[in-house]
Amino acid sequence: MHPPSLQSRGLSRYNRHGVKFSRKILGVFLIGTPLFSQNIPPSGAPKSLLIASFENVSKAPGIEWIGESFPEVLGQRLVGGAGQGAVQIMSRNDRLHALDRAGMPSGLHPSRATMFRMAEQLDLDYVVIGTYDFDGHTFTAACQRLDVKRAHLSRKMAESGPLPKLIDIQTALAWDLLRLDDPALSASRDAFVAAAPPIRLDSIENYTRGVIAGSSADKIRHFQEALRINPSYAEAQMALGEAYFDLKQYDPAAAALAKVPPSHPSAGRAQFLLGLCDLYLGQPDKAEPTLADLSIRVPLPEVYNNLGVARARLGKPSALDSIQKAADTDPDDADYRFNLAVALFRKGDATGSTREIRTFLAANPNDAEAKSLLEALVAASDPKFAANAPPSKLPPERIKRTYNEDSFRQIAAQIQAADEKRLATSDPQTHARFHVTRGRELLAQGFAAEAVKDFREAVALDPGNADAQAGMAAAQAAVNKP
Repeated sequence: MHPPSLQSRGLSRYNRHGVKFSRKILGVFLIGTPLFSQNIPPSGAPKSLLIASFENVSKAPGIEWIGESFPEVLGQRLVGGAGQGAVQIMSRNDRLHALDRAGMPSGLHPSRATMFRMAEQLDLDYVVIGTYDFDGHTFTAACQRLDVKRAHLSRKMAESGPLPKLIDIQTALAWDLLRLDDPALSASRDAFVAAAPPIRLDSIENYTRGVIAGSSADKIRHFQEALRINPSYAEAQMALGEAYFDLKQYDPAAAALAKVPPSHPSAGRAQFLLGLCDLYLGQPDKAEPTLADLSIRVPLPEVYNNLGVARARLGKPSALDSIQKAADTDPDDADYRFNLAVALFRKGDATGSTREIRTFLAANPNDAEAKSLLEALVAASDPKFAANAPPSKLPPERIKRTYNEDSFRQIAAQIQAADEKRLATSDPQTHARFHVTRGRELLAQGFAAEAVKDFREAVALDPGNADAQAGMAAAQAAVNKP
């Protein structure tokens, strides 16, 4: 049975950042690609959270990098925390963009009032702000959580210990934050710290120094060192691939991006950039399967578009279908209309191509390539055009470099939250079976961490459900928690 339409759910096609998505594509996404299924409480969509870089209030030299490590470690621990509902943590790039919009340099620690105004503008639910101190013997970190909607600042939470135990201190602080919403958190502080995936201090130091480095060469050097210390450090692998990509060094970028695990939160972006690398390297035969797989799991218009470009360069008729999907998903994007005109021209549809390129030129009257294409269309107005091959020289289809998965997550999560609200009125057994089914789909696609949340919800709803218990065991094993 298909879920209710978006319109009947009262949900807008625009997310909180003003990004528009097609109702049709979102419906396909929710029915067929449960990548972002999450344990969303019936009360609403996942809570959005910004973790600010912590302020160094000590006079100890050489520890400035630690401030930027807090968003990294706290973010990982909060997402994976026991008893934690769905949470969407704002990326560092979005945080820096928000500071830039507010006219503040990235290294500045804004006041609480400024942070509150920024959070309001970004429609965030929570902000975590904090400080750290080191007296030569003891390292102390303290933080507070700002509830933006209620304009309420939590009590101050602090953890301390020797500096080499920095990761444990940060993990304990994550436990304190989790307890703000769940005072009865089943895991004790010590158990939570012990169960957290290990992070080597020297590895995250190099990763963080790479993140804040000013030059690309320094970034690459630090990310490589972080990976030398810990070859399975997915965050460093992703960052290294992006650093090479920004330098247009597509061979090493592709080598790094290909190593990002499919279950990692950045896997979609890694796959998207990997497809771009292959396109720029003139290897559409490699780009096509990469982008085709991504389009099934994350049906974003930019993914469909680039998949169409890869197929066009391979001479495949299916290129038109992919580009048409991109244009249907976001009809206001001019590049998709341009690519659609080129694809229709290749197919021999002069009428359709002329229609699309005129639509494009109405919004972009000075585009030289579009003007040339229209001239070629006029010259090819012979009624026999459809039976002839199109001109040998056509402008290349345009590649999209932006990837907007975060915005898509938000609106998809809203819809899933509506499903949860609808299921909340059903009996626990029916509700549990829904989560078991979704958990199995996630596990089959390799998204074990997400599957754990669904199986956990199923077990909570129906503890006697053997399928839920078996699924939970399989998912926990898949994330190396025997």
